[in-house]
Amino acid sequence: MFIERGTVEDWNLLHDLHYKAEKLPLGPRFWRLDLHGETIGVLVTGNPKGMLRERHLAFPKLKPTGQETKLTNTNRYHFINGNFRVISRFVIDTMYRGIGAGYRMMNLVSRMEGNTFMEIQSSMSKFNIFGQKAGFKFV
Repeated sequence: MFIERGTVEDWNLLHDLHYKAEKLPLGPRFWRLDLHGETIGVLVTGNPKGMLRERHLAFPKLKPTGQETKLTNTNRYHFINGNFRVISRFVIDTMYRGIGAGYRMMNLVSRMEGNTFMEIQSSMSKFNIFGQKAGFKFV
C-alpha cells in the first residue's frame, strides 16, 4: 500500500461510503491510499477554523482574551493557518476496513502534510478509536 497526493476524483470514487459526504472543507487537500493501482482509501484535510474551543483548551495562549487588536487577531490567524490542518473527511473501502490501514494512513498523512499540528474533529471516534490509534490526543 502506498500513500500519495490525490485529487477530488479519488474522493468521488469513495465518497458514497462516507456518512457525511455532502460538502468538502475549505482548502481541501486530498490523499489517497493505493493498492496495486486501485484507490482503497481517501483522506481529505482542510483549513482550520479560527476559533475552536478544544484548541483553546489544548493551547490556552491562542485563546482570545478580549483585549485583542486587529494586529493580534491577524497574527493569530496567520499562526493558525500556517501551523494547523484539520483531517476533515476520511474513508476506507469496506473490503479493507479493520486491518489497520486506516489509522496508519491517518498517522502518515499527518506527518506528510508538513504542518506542526494536525487536528481531527471526529464523530465516528466514539464507535471506532482510529484517532487514538493514529496518535491523536482527544480534548
